[in-house]
Amino acid sequence: MYLYNSATHKKEEFVPYDPKLVKMYTCGPTVYHFAHIGNLRSYIMEDVLEKYLRYAGYPVKRVMNITDVGHLTSDADEGEDKMLKGARREHKTVMEIAKFYTDAFFDDCRKLNIKKPDVVQPATGCIDEYIKIITKLLDTGYAYIEGGNVYFDTSKLEKYYIFNDHKEEDLAVGVREGVEEDTNKRNKNDFVLWFTKSKFEDQALKWDSPWGVGYPGWHIECSGISMKYNGEYLDLHCGGVDNAFPHHTNEIAQSEAYLGHKWCNYWFHVLHLNTNSGKMSKSKGEFLTVSLLEEKGYEYQDFGCFDRKSCDYPDFGKAAARAVADGQCDRGIVVCTSGIGISIAANKVPGIRCALCTDPYMAKMTRLHNDANMLALGGGIVGKNLAIEIVETFLNTEFSEGENHVRRIAKLED
Repeated sequence: MYLYNSATHKKEEFVPYDPKLVKMYTCGPTVYHFAHIGNLRSYIMEDVLEKYLRYAGYPVKRVMNITDVGHLTSDADEGEDKMLKGARREHKTVMEIAKFYTDAFFDDCRKLNIKKPDVVQPATGCIDEYIKIITKLLDTGYAYIEGGNVYFDTSKLEKYYIFNDHKEEDLAVGVREGVEEDTNKRNKNDFVLWFTKSKFEDQALKWDSPWGVGYPGWHIECSGISMKYNGEYLDLHCGGVDNAFPHHTNEIAQSEAYLGHKWCNYWFHVLHLNTNSGKMSKSKGEFLTVSLLEEKGYEYQDFGCFDRKSCDYPDFGKAAARAVADGQCDRGIVVCTSGIGISIAANKVPGIRCALCTDPYMAKMTRLHNDANMLALGGGIVGKNLAIEIVETFLNTEFSEGENHVRRIAKLED
């Protein structure tokens, strides 16, 4: 059997450490939101790989984490915990959010006939494992304490960039616009092993540690969980290609520094699911879920934005508005943080009546009375479930065509 190994960029014969048991690890979901079909594509590919291994006669032990703490919005060491963001969005506790979206994830997997891994471990259940690893890294000089937090020192490694698909200048923490670099770091690519209360006072989940009350960094979680259930030698590590850096790179760094030997032989990365506008991403608002695809049949055209860089919302709001005004699209939906700026931009286009709505009643009335042909939403104001209800109401409500409303709309066009 041959596999393409992302670490060597070669097709290689698959030779496990022990042919009696293939040890496999899968990076699981961060359960702050629904998984979209791009996320699920990775799990489909990994499921096919596991099933083929079993078909080929290999016993397999597949372990998967559930990230319910420590994954920050920048994927590096800045921003806020995604779980806290989800809890605030839906006015629930972090653990309520974690349970709901974990159940939703496995429900989607069931619909797609994805086998549940042999071990599923929430990150919050292995705090002792992370502390054990971090303690040794500090003792052996691979980690340091600065500003109350524990960092991995990448300068101690002979080689840090394992997956050589990136330019070094693009790999620096903080390269995403709007993300400030952590000045406590000795080297730009050092990463946090343990955050203390000195970092985020509003963090919902915290534990005692030798370095103060705090919580683990995202990267240490997968190393700790993998080693707990699959031991010191891992045959196969899977995940989306966007995890190659920094997440998997940092996993290798800390795991091999801790163990003192090579950790994993084969890396299996699944490429992005692309739409006509590029990579499917929650951050872009392009968020198709299995459940929605089952229920809805909407065709759409995406006018951006297409990456996470800071942008000028009038460019995208006006582009969508022109498509509606020109008849390319029947109706339009635009989103910015508050919804205010992009609604103003859309309404600058002749023939557009864009309404900013924060609840379904507003969406209903703006269709009945104003014949609004565009809807503006505040991504930082409404949660996903409420946003779906607003959108469905907007799309399914027709103009009343009452004489008084027709007259008033005509005056808007004067």
